[in-house]
Amino acid sequence: MGDARTLFVPDGLDGERVDAAIARLFGFSRTRAAELAADGMVTLNERVSPKSARVSAGDVLEVVIPDAPSAGVELVAEPVPGMSIVHDDDDLVVVDKPVGVAAHPSVGWTGPNVVSGLAAAGYRIATSGAGRPVSSTRVWHIRNSSRAIHSSQSKCRVSQPASPT
Repeated sequence: MGDARTLFVPDGLDGERVDAAIARLFGFSRTRAAELAADGMVTLNERVSPKSARVSAGDVLEVVIPDAPSAGVELVAEPVPGMSIVHDDDDLVVVDKPVGVAAHPSVGWTGPNVVSGLAAAGYRIATSGAGRPVSSTRVWHIRNSSRAIHSSQSKCRVSQPASPT
């Protein structure tokens, strides 16, 4: 079922939409807050509330936060069509990724991702976090001490592939 949390709406959120209030109170994205309301997981003053309802200071807002899925994210080394490594040296890797390719694997995302593409190219990968399918060029910085590549936006670490001998 999940964890039910009940809060009084603070004065600072008076007049806000339910989804905006939930996002600010619980740290969810507004989209996630709207999904909870659409799924009937939100009550305002003991009545199921749509995402667009307005809250008033002192209202009782209850949100049922579903249990997190138990399945983790699995990294599969897989070439990504259209993705290219623009630059690779001792300090960084620049990746050009096409639209529709996420930065890294995440729960619920089944499409291609940069980290899987880098793994397929021989990089050793460790990753966590979530990504969005957007078009971009991303710079992955290699830390000198561990030879691990870091992207501050996606919380990924990639180790440079071994040089052929």
